[in-house]
Amino acid sequence: MPGSERPRILFINHWAQQLGGAEYSLLDILEETARRAEAFLVTGERGALVDQAAARGVSCIVIDCPPGLGAVRRGGLALSVLRQWRATLAFPEFVMRLRRCVRDFRPDLIHANVPKSHIALLLLSLTGIAAKRCFHMREIFDRGSAPYLLYALLFRRAGAQCNGKRG
Repeated sequence: MPGSERPRILFINHWAQQLGGAEYSLLDILEETARRAEAFLVTGERGALVDQAAARGVSCIVIDCPPGLGAVRRGGLALSVLRQWRATLAFPEFVMRLRRCVRDFRPDLIHANVPKSHIALLLLSLTGIAAKRCFHMREIFDRGSAPYLLYALLFRRAGAQCNGKRG
């Protein structure tokens, strides 16, 4: 960044109520980032992650997302999407509100931390958000599983790179 300007990094983590491994790891990343950059966290709900991130000097915003989306899980993905069809149909509204937030913050980098956040970030990129993107993968999907195929299809279309290689 030129001069004394600090980079602006926006983190997306769909969950916030309870902390799991991804969230504890993200808190470490947020704490270090807040020392070196303007750090923003966007979540789809209020909770422990927001409280602890704010205590580390991170600006937090909650964009409420339908609670039924939490029931959409990678195991039985297609069936859970059908069961939670209302929440699934409301997800694009969450993404559009997130898009407005991203436009306001003008981040240099957007970091997505969990699968639903990856999908949100991918959709943001398809709507013209041009910031650099980091899809922090913490999952190992079985080859041929619905989540594996979804990621392969969507991220290939978006020109994603893994470890510097397209694919």
